[in-house]
Amino acid sequence: MSKIRVAVCEDIDSIRQHFVDLISSRNDMEIVGVARNGEEIKDVALKEKPDIILMDIQMETEKAGIDATKDLSGQLPDTSIIIIT
Repeated sequence: MSKIRVAVCEDIDSIRQHFVDLISSRNDMEIVGVARNGEEIKDVALKEKPDIILMDIQMETEKAGIDATKDLSGQLPDTSIIIIT
């Protein structure tokens, strides 16, 4: 059984690390990328092609997560993006 591949995009270190720790503790999931802003997650996601992205909405700009989601959903139609706030 293959693991669910997850990327996390969150600008606050402690919250980002919490998600990484939580996902890493699961036997059926693995972290394939971590990003601090909308630009970083685009690079990570296009390289790693995760199954799921946990995406913060407000990072370097108020709508950075929304903008990155729009860009990535067109380029990675098989990746599910979950918006977190």
